[in-house]
Amino acid sequence: MLLFDPTGTGAAFFSKDNPYIVLLADPVSSVWPRYLWEFVLNEGPKLGLKRIALLYATNDFTGTQANALRTALKAPGSPVEIVFDEGVPTSTSNYTVLIDNIAAANPDLVIELGYTGNDIAFLRNLQDSGQKFKAVFALYPGIETNVLMKNVDKSGLAGIFTYVTALGLDLKPEAGLSLAELREAYEKAYGNTGVEFGWNAIAGHVTGIVITEALAHADTLAQEDLRKAVFSLSGKLKTLDGTFELREDGAQIGELTPIGQFDAEGNLRVVYPPELANAKPVIGQT
Repeated sequence: MLLFDPTGTGAAFFSKDNPYIVLLADPVSSVWPRYLWEFVLNEGPKLGLKRIALLYATNDFTGTQANALRTALKAPGSPVEIVFDEGVPTSTSNYTVLIDNIAAANPDLVIELGYTGNDIAFLRNLQDSGQKFKAVFALYPGIETNVLMKNVDKSGLAGIFTYVTALGLDLKPEAGLSLAELREAYEKAYGNTGVEFGWNAIAGHVTGIVITEALAHADTLAQEDLRKAVFSLSGKLKTLDGTFELREDGAQIGELTPIGQFDAEGNLRVVYPPELANAKPVIGQT
C-alpha cells in the first residue's frame, strides 16, 4: 500500500527498495537544513561566525538534521569549526547546565535543534542564564511562531535565527489556497479550539492538495498508478509551501525552508538565500 506521508521526514523512512512511500508537505530531514549549512559556510566567516556549537535532541527528525549539518560543516576545506557537539534526550526540559557548557567552548554561533518544548525550554533558560552569544539558531520559532511567541515572548526571540516556512513567505500557489485564504478558513473552522494556526495547518492543507492532484492524474487506483501519479507532479506542482519535488525513493527535496531572523518587534525576516532575502543578518549578543 502506498503511504502518503504528510510530514514524517526521518531519513531512515526512505530507501530505493521501497517504492511505497512519498513525503508530501516538507523536505526530508537530511536536506531540510541545506540553506542553514550554506548560510554558515558562505556567510558565517564574513559575519565572524567561525566557531559553531551544535546541540540537538536525539530523535530521528532533529538527529538526522544534526548529522547532515555535521557532515556539511566538517567537509574538507570548511571555513568553520564545530567546537561543541552534543545530543540530548528529547525529554530534556532544563538546558541551564548545557548552556554553561556551551559557553565554555566559546562559540560564535549556537545551533539548537529540538521540538517545540525543547526550543521553549532552551530559549527561556538562555534568557535566565545571562550567557550571550554572537548568534543563536533554534528550529521551531519559525515553524510554530505563535506558540513560541506566547511562551518565550518577542524579547526572547529578538535576534534569533530560525527556519522560515510558508508562514513567513506568503508564496503564490498555483494549486490550493493562499496563506491569507488558509488562515481565514482555519480561524473560521478552528478559531475557538485553542489550537494555534501554524505550520502544521499549512502542511495538512498541502497534503490534501497533493493527494487531490494525484488522484486527478491517476490512471487507476492501483498502488503503482497512484505512485506514478504523485511523481508526475514532481517539480511542477507549486503550493503555498513551495515547489513539490520528489527524490526517486519518495523523499521530498523541494519545499525548502529559507533562513530568517527575528527583529526586536517580533517580525521574522528572510536573510538567506540572497534571492529570497528581505533583510540583512544582524550579529550581536543574543
